[in-house]
Amino acid sequence: MSTIEEIAEAIVEEAAKATRPVEVGDIFRSLWGYDQTNIDFYVVDSVTKSGKSMKVTKIGSRVDDPMAGGDAYDVVRPDPTRRLGESKLRRIQWSTYNEVTPYFKVASYANAYRWEGRPEYETASGYGH
Repeated sequence: MSTIEEIAEAIVEEAAKATRPVEVGDIFRSLWGYDQTNIDFYVVDSVTKSGKSMKVTKIGSRVDDPMAGGDAYDVVRPDPTRRLGESKLRRIQWSTYNEVTPYFKVASYANAYRWEGRPEYETASGYGH
């Protein structure tokens, strides 16, 4: 007899198969912070043959429109030309919140989800960065 957890896991696995797989060059973003919004971007360097894990490197960001948010926030985008650190192996997980999308755990307080190309809003540097 299957447990509810096993059934839920099987549903997520089937949904993940129908979703675009993680590919080299994909960018992930992590949004985190307390009383401020911090955004970290990561680029996929490689994906294991099984497709269950990937190597990612943290990359920098650039301010897209410095005056868009006044002095309270910046509109940022990833900058893949600025690599920040070494590549790390991460397990690919699948979220089913709203839509099926890949993510990986960054830390106990944050996950990184595949970035869909939209500008991101980060607390401006004068407000806690």
